[in-house]
Amino acid sequence: MELFIFLLLLIALAIAAVRWGYDSRDTYLSPEWERRQAFFALHLR
Repeated sequence: MELFIFLLLLIALAIAAVRWGYDSRDTYLSPEWERRQAFFALHLR
């Protein structure tokens, strides 16, 4: 049973890493800050 819970935890962490993880392809020239600004602007209305 503990092994099953441990495997579920690992799967959840793998999904979270894909969703919210660091993308090493992003450089300082990437439009990440423009995307964040647009995202927050939509939620402040």
